[in-house]
Formats: sequence, structure tokens, C-alpha cells
Amino acid sequence: NDIDLEHIATTGHSRGGKMALLTAALDERFAMAIPNQSGAGGSGCYRILGPGAETLGMNDKPWWYHERIQWFGEREEYLPFDQHFLKALVAPRAVISNEAFEDLFANPLGTQVSSMAAQEAFRFLDVPEKNAITYRHGGHSFTTDDWEKILSFAEWHFFNRPPEDKRIFWNTPLPLAGLDFKGRSSSSATRRDAVHGKSREPSPQEPFMSFVKVGDLGNKADKNFYGRGVFGDVDSAYEIGTRRVTNEQYAMFLNAVAASDPSGLFNPDMQERPEGGILRLGSPGEYTYRVRTEAASKTVNFISWYDALRFCNWLHNGRPSGRQGAATTESGAYAFSGKESVGERGGKARFALSSENEWYKAAYFAPRRGYSLMNILGRAVERPEDSKSHYGAEEMADKFWEWNESVVSKLGRGLRSGGWFQGNNRQAAGRFFSNQEMELSNIGFRVVKLTE
Repeated sequence: NDIDLEHIATTGHSRGGKMALLTAALDERFAMAIPNQSGAGGSGCYRILGPGAETLGMNDKPWWYHERIQWFGEREEYLPFDQHFLKALVAPRAVISNEAFEDLFANPLGTQVSSMAAQEAFRFLDVPEKNAITYRHGGHSFTTDDWEKILSFAEWHFFNRPPEDKRIFWNTPLPLAGLDFKGRSSSSATRRDAVHGKSREPSPQEPFMSFVKVGDLGNKADKNFYGRGVFGDVDSAYEIGTRRVTNEQYAMFLNAVAASDPSGLFNPDMQERPEGGILRLGSPGEYTYRVRTEAASKTVNFISWYDALRFCNWLHNGRPSGRQGAATTESGAYAFSGKESVGERGGKARFALSSENEWYKAAYFAPRRGYSLMNILGRAVERPEDSKSHYGAEEMADKFWEWNESVVSKLGRGLRSGGWFQGNNRQAAGRFFSNQEMELSNIGFRVVKLTE
């Protein structure tokens, strides 16, 4: 008699969060669902994946799912549903998803997307305020801060005691173009940072980009960890960028081919967000680009997979200047037949985006030692010189992610990183992917130079 059956909520963390959302979706006796960092199978979207997000294909706990859903691993585009369906089933009752910016494995970006998609159902039923999503800093845990938000949300919807600012329960801090895991919102104000002049060209004695040679032809691939495939065997010699492409190098590219920018090679977040490093000046047809002084040698970010391929085409074609077309960005190593339609690497490519095997070998392999490098428990390094591979490549064990050529599915392209944040990718087997249109603050890319 002491329980108010009209005001019962179901909650849980991680796997428990998946069950909490499913329970409320299927059982209308629950007035509120509170999935906390529930990730794949819970609040996280299968089709939209931030770097490091768990995917169907990499799931190592198949007993959490119906066996038939495993078929959709790396075929997410064929799923007849996504997780916003579960949230919509809760309406007109209440649901609050609690997320953490640093809990990449639980896909905080995809959770925002599923909440935004489900909001259509809540609006249709005239209860938009009953669909909530909140973010905080931290990792995969159920904190006092989470509980305070949950109790405040319950006070509002169970007892009609709304907070002073209702917007605290609708956080959408992660824009799809320019993801920032620190929760900063984009600013439209022009940055007034110190900048270089128009990006300079290197002198004839100064190479545009530094490469290291990767030899040991005929090496064997690494082991097949958890059935995620074998990687690292490369039969031909190649060179790989010592470091990722920098803001200064990318600004030179923009100044050469993006006076007009029909392909969207420049992302405004490069200028407007604190993590960006490139400024655009002028008007369409007369754009010029400059680099923030302190960011010149840092990794260029807010780059889509397509942007990376076009940069490689420009290198292949000899770094020409002119409109974006076959002679500059649309042909060469990769043949584009539209803004987002591109073929495989050409057989005569001179520069290219690193393949997954090329990246893996350069990062992890060493003769007589196999794939032991950077394949142990530890923390992400902070300085490039502290993360050299056997071949001398740097920045392959830090917190940035790097696009590679792998076409994982129609919706995803390969990512690699040595940034350890979750048990599932504390080894080279941590294979991830993201949507190829994504232009995020923690994704860059690395070029390979192909030799005869």
C-alpha cells in the first residue's frame, strides 16, 4: 500500500540500461524509463557511430541479443529499425537518457541522434518535455550527478515540480558535423587568434610531408582476435606519413583548390570551434585560408572520409592549383563520380589514404617480434615522439582517430587509433568505424606514398 503504482520508473546502467529501456517500451505500467549510458542495444543508434562506439559486428556478448540481429553486423543500413523506435514506444510516458562525453564505447553521439529522432513521436503526442537527454564529463559509471538529474526529472513529471530551467533536460551538444566530446557548443563568432599569413609553400629543399619507409615484404598478418579479421600483411613496399596531416598542410590544399568550395573541403568548425586550426577569409570565389599559429603543426580535424581522399588526389596530381575537378581533386588515386560517390584506389596511385593493413603494419609490426608493439595495456601517450612505431611512424598510439580506406559497410568507413579508453579496444583488435560524412574534432588522417 506504500507504493504509488502510477509513478514507477525503471532504470539501469550499461547492460541494465538496455533492459530498462526495453522494459518500459513493452510494459506500460512503468511511467518512466531511465537508461544510463546504455549504448548499443539501448539508447545508442546503430546507424550513427561516433569514433570508438560499439558496433553490432564487434559485439563480444552475443547472448545480450537475438541471434538474428548479428547478421546486420557491418550491414546496419539494412536494419528495419533503430533504437529511436524503443524510445518512441515509451511515449507519452517519460524517458531520460544520461550520457557521458568520454564514454565513447556507449556512443554518446548516436544516443543524441536517437533521442532527436524519437522526439517526433513525443511532439505528436504533445509531450515533448517527456523525452530528455543529459550529458556530463566522465566515463562509464552511474554517478551522484546522474542521480540528482534523475530525481529532478522525476519530481517534474511525477509531482509537477519543474526545474527553473527546463532546458537542462534537453542537451544536444554534439553537432553531427563537428563532434566535440567536451560538450562545447558551436559559436558563429569569427575567431581572433594569432594566425599565419596565407599558408606558405615549403622551399624546394623542404619536403611538403615527411614519410617513413615500411619494408619487410611478405610479413604475415596478425592473429584473428575475437573473429574481427586479420590485418597487417602487406606484400609491397610503401611509405607512410611520419605524422598525420596537419592544419598547415591542409590549409595549403585549401588555398590551392578551394577559392570556391563546392565539395565542402572546409568545415566552418575548423574556424569556429576551439579545437579547429584553420580560418577562412573572403567571399565565394575568392576564399583564402590561414592557420592559427599555435595549431599549424597539429592534426587537421573536422575532416570527412571524402575530404581525405580528395587531399590524396591533390597530392597524386602534383599539388596543382585550380578549381575542384579531374585535374585537382576528383580524379587521380580515386575517381569521384559525384560529391560522395568514389571508386577504389587506382592501381597507379602515387599517394593514397592508408589502407587498414598499411596502417596496422606500420603501427604494430616489428620483425622477429610480430605484432607486440602498442598491443598491451596502458594509457594513451601525449607526445608524438613517445609513440614511435618500429618503422618510425608517430602519433599512432595517442587519442586521435584516423580514417583508413576500409569500406566496412554502406554506412561506415574504417577508423584506427591507439587511444585506450575501454577494455574492448585495449589491443590491436579494437576495430571501429564511423559514418564517412562525419567531420569530428577527434578524427584526422594519414597518407601513404606508394613506391614501385
